[in-house]
Amino acid sequence: MTMKRNLWSIVLCFAAPYYLSAQQHASIQDFEFLVEKIRNDYPGYEAKVTPALFALEDRIRHKLELHPDSSFYYFSEYTSYFRDGHLRMGWLGGSSAPQSESVTIPVHRIDRDSLLRKNRDSQNLEGLWVSNFGEEIAILRSAADTNSFDGVFLSEDEGFFNFTPLDDTTFVCTAEGGDPVFQKKGFASLRLNRKILEIHHTNHRFTRKSNDDIYDRAVTYTYIPSYPNGRNNYIMASVLDDSTFFMRIPGFYDYDKERIEEMLTWYRDDIRRCPYFIIDLRGNRGGRSSAYEALLPLLYTHPFVLKGVEWYASAGNIEEFETALKEGV
Repeated sequence: MTMKRNLWSIVLCFAAPYYLSAQQHASIQDFEFLVEKIRNDYPGYEAKVTPALFALEDRIRHKLELHPDSSFYYFSEYTSYFRDGHLRMGWLGGSSAPQSESVTIPVHRIDRDSLLRKNRDSQNLEGLWVSNFGEEIAILRSAADTNSFDGVFLSEDEGFFNFTPLDDTTFVCTAEGGDPVFQKKGFASLRLNRKILEIHHTNHRFTRKSNDDIYDRAVTYTYIPSYPNGRNNYIMASVLDDSTFFMRIPGFYDYDKERIEEMLTWYRDDIRRCPYFIIDLRGNRGGRSSAYEALLPLLYTHPFVLKGVEWYASAGNIEEFETALKEGV
């Protein structure tokens, strides 16, 4: 009996190093495939290759030997070298993050004018806020726990939420009901000199409301999220003043095209009336040229020609296109 236990201990001791060695080998193999693929099929390779790239490759190989379970991070570090948004790593499948339990927040008696007065000099969350979708929310100290804050939408019955401070500007955000982005436990931060309340990794952020709606919209529409995800990138448009029209376009994909065309239809007279037209492309994800075709007549004063896409005809790219044609992709 004792011999069996000792033998089993020896097997376990040898199994772990063998697994690590196999994982190292697989990670380095995958990295060599990535390096070779970019070298042969990426059209910008020749223009961007420098000795620094080869040094980076050697450094990543060494890191993969030490930390093979972090291969995605190191592969992303490699593709980031090329500074090309079309060349990047991505996950297959969605997030498996667990959903947190919701809590019920008590309803407060809300005095809108009083909250607006608090906004003038408030350094905490108390006050009146307006979201990037135009919804107003009131945030007050919680009656149940004076160290936390309760929030409620004023415009629609979209649920309640609570903010518990982690530090001076960061909060745990827990919510119930309404918009699905508030149904799980997450985080929120005060940003931009406490003028913006950003709900991390959602499509919501709030601007501390002032008596100047144009100023509030300008703050909201120009703010670039510090904790973004795919959903908090959306088009925004506004007349900033008598001479300036502002539009923020975060992407040129098919689903952006319809929104761009709608905005241009709604605001066409305002755009033509204003001598200045600001198009904010910071953080733009790229996309298709067809998505911004409706903008071009507003930007050009003479006829223009749109050319098609050029493809790098490497052996690997040709093979992938031929496979796609055969499979009907």
